[in-house]
Amino acid sequence: MITPIFIFSLPRSGSTFLQRMIAAHPAVSTVSEPWLLLPLILSFRDDYVYSSIQQKFIVQAFNDFVQNIPEGKESYYNAVRDFAIQLYAKAADPNSIFFIDKTPRYHLIAEEIINIFPNSPIILLWRNPLSIVSSCIDTWGNGRWNIHRYRIDLFHGLANLIKFYKNYKNRIFSIRYEDLVDSPDEHLKSIFKFIGLSSDEVDCEDYKKIMLSGKLGDKSTDLNKDFSDPINSDKWQNTLSSPLRRIWSRRYLNWLGKENLSEIGYDYDNILSELKTSNISFKKIFSDSTAMMYGNLSVFFEFKLFSKKRKLARHGVRIDLMNE
Repeated sequence: MITPIFIFSLPRSGSTFLQRMIAAHPAVSTVSEPWLLLPLILSFRDDYVYSSIQQKFIVQAFNDFVQNIPEGKESYYNAVRDFAIQLYAKAADPNSIFFIDKTPRYHLIAEEIINIFPNSPIILLWRNPLSIVSSCIDTWGNGRWNIHRYRIDLFHGLANLIKFYKNYKNRIFSIRYEDLVDSPDEHLKSIFKFIGLSSDEVDCEDYKKIMLSGKLGDKSTDLNKDFSDPINSDKWQNTLSSPLRRIWSRRYLNWLGKENLSEIGYDYDNILSELKTSNISFKKIFSDSTAMMYGNLSVFFEFKLFSKKRKLARHGVRIDLMNE
């Protein structure tokens, strides 16, 4: 029977790098990002999900249904586990005994996953939150401010993962991306030991041979290049060097708080000091002000949803969320 390995992280945390490092072991298979468990678990929740058939009715129906079967929700989650493992096995190589499911949005359902898969290794990958913000801007925004698109990850997701870590420290393997890149051999051995595999069959450079099928995941790096960013660079300070970005970043750090940052291995005062001492650039101040204003309005009015409804309406399709 195949055993899933779960990697929990925010996007742009280096999770694809870690995924490929682990998948270099001959006993491990993976694909880019399955996203398999999200619809199966979120059927019980009316947050994060919008639907033209109204998510609240799906939640009500699922709860009504599981109350009428023996052992209720536990039976449903057991069926989810069996269903997922069957599909992981079909996607894995015949000789594999582990399958990595690396799906960034699993930060929304981390607690459900650890309870549904009590025997599965779970690896929690952290990265300096401002490095993640910077990477979102540089990778997906071509340097333009776009953070409103990733609020669910940067706020809901990070808060969920910190809470999850505090509750399940003794059952998961936690590692910082910066430490992984600094000494990959040492940490890869520890990860394989946690999973229950020998590290003798793997070299930390073998990840460059791993091809990931699927459209999601980090595709920006050539397989023959070093997959990791140079940790000692001032890249994130440069990206967040405009006055408005620095103000936003300070507020974000204050929202996280010293205790939470310390919990995941980062020093609030050091990050804030690096932010304050970086060179200020006024190049993007106008575009930032416009993008931030648009972002706030977009979060409030859901412009993307309105645009989607308008496009579908041209084809005679109507989405009604008024009673959601």
